[in-house]
Amino acid sequence: MGKELNKIDRLAIFDLDGTLIDTPMPAIGRKEYEEKTGKKWPHKGWWSIAQSLDFNMFEMPVIPETIAAYIKEKDAPNTLMVMMTGRLKKLSPEVEKLLEHYDLTFDTYLYNTGGETLKVKLNYLEGLISKCPKIETIHMFEDRELHIAEFKVWGASKDIAFDITEIKSGRHD
Repeated sequence: MGKELNKIDRLAIFDLDGTLIDTPMPAIGRKEYEEKTGKKWPHKGWWSIAQSLDFNMFEMPVIPETIAAYIKEKDAPNTLMVMMTGRLKKLSPEVEKLLEHYDLTFDTYLYNTGGETLKVKLNYLEGLISKCPKIETIHMFEDRELHIAEFKVWGASKDIAFDITEIKSGRHD
């Protein structure tokens, strides 16, 4: 993080899949892969596979609503821009290449370190507010309804203005 954390009073936190970028869900992605290559998807998993983030193979447009918010948040003073994803750390090169493709940069990139995504993200939130003692506001952008509900509960337990925007994308309903 290049910013002085003791001056940060706002966190802007963006999820990746289905929030910033409309990445394909596993069933859709596997079908697209088979149609384009004539071969079956060669992996058991999806979310932990680097190939699932290949924007030359899969159509992965940005989500306009989120990009508009990203542009606004990026220019806000004393704001720490955070990309927080359930994707594993080992996929950071692919994730960051995809974000760079769309000229999306963040002050910090947080990845799943192993374990249930929601718990990992809640732990990151606790860490961020402890590292940035002047936090007054947190604004999150997320597509998963279950996570949104849990983040709202977490936010209500803090003495911080907390807001979350639910993002609806085409393939992550």
